[in-house]
Amino acid sequence: MRVARFTNFATVEHFQMTGPGATPGVKLSDYAFTQITGPETSFTWRLERSTLNPETDAPNWVPWSAPDHGSDENGVFTKNLSDPGAGFGVREPAVAWWRVVILTMTGASALVSISGGGA
Repeated sequence: MRVARFTNFATVEHFQMTGPGATPGVKLSDYAFTQITGPETSFTWRLERSTLNPETDAPNWVPWSAPDHGSDENGVFTKNLSDPGAGFGVREPAVAWWRVVILTMTGASALVSISGGGA
């Protein structure tokens, strides 16, 4: 059961995505883990972080680029959910708000999970 894998995280948020768009920001510290699951879906997506609270400040969202994790230079990932590695973790020694932006999607829907250290 996937939920058991997340029990060690201080914060876990799940968002059902039925098309392109952004999840709300999730405040995390120390580390962030994303996982995306869904039926027969392929998509391009980007992980973004903001050091300003998106609920009270003007957020400063920037892509988190990770060529060693499969993103291009703009932080865009291309995944089919049948591919291994549809989720990964990030070590970030500061408090930040994290969100996933689905840029393109083919298929029914995707469940985006963002979890990590509580802030």
